[in-house]
Amino acid sequence: MSETILVVDDEAAIRRMLQRHLLDLGYNVELAMDGVEALGVIARTDIDAIICDEVMPDISGLELLKKVKRDFPRIPFIIMTGMPMLDHLDECLRSGAEDYFVKPFKKAELGEILKQALLKFKRLKTVLSPRNGD
Repeated sequence: MSETILVVDDEAAIRRMLQRHLLDLGYNVELAMDGVEALGVIARTDIDAIICDEVMPDISGLELLKKVKRDFPRIPFIIMTGMPMLDHLDECLRSGAEDYFVKPFKKAELGEILKQALLKFKRLKTVLSPRNGD
């Protein structure tokens, strides 16, 4: 079974481009146009990772990150940004983002960042899961 990735971005063209890239990489993809819609998707769908734009109306990527990490701490969260400001990215990483990438990006870069985040969380799940018979 393939992992399901939630893409959150207020720009439809970016959502569609990421969806194509992720489908090409073998992932299932859910889309949300903002943080409110993303929270609904997370509540009803088994999401394995989130890729979210940093700057969005209503709920910013950082605000969504904090909500997700509070309620679903084991979902890897990756920030994407078109305007890399180090203080914002640093705050995202301190708030629990696994990584970030800058738009425009290469499909290989996206694939590697996502793969590393998913591997990290699979290892964490393995370590934290109770052993059979314990």
